[in-house]
Amino acid sequence: MRSKRILIALCLISLVFSGVAVAKVKFYGYVEMVPQYGVYGIWIIGGRSVLVTAETKMKYKKGPIGPGAYVQVEGRYYGSQFVATEIEPKRPK
Repeated sequence: MRSKRILIALCLISLVFSGVAVAKVKFYGYVEMVPQYGVYGIWIIGGRSVLVTAETKMKYKKGPIGPGAYVQVEGRYYGSQFVATEIEPKRPK
């Protein structure tokens, strides 16, 4: 588990230094896939690849966050990788 966190941190650091982050982005979608082990890693939400890190706020007040959940995602692009800063369940529109 520790090596996985180190790998994710190294990936995030390389993303930060490889490109400038754009303005904050918000989108909605269904969680299609989550990492096999744990929370941190690449998620697929609304067809987009989303990196979830230890710094990502997961708001569980309105329900669980997992495959099939409709969520609001906020974050930034670093190069071509979207890094989530916040994920919160919502009611589907």
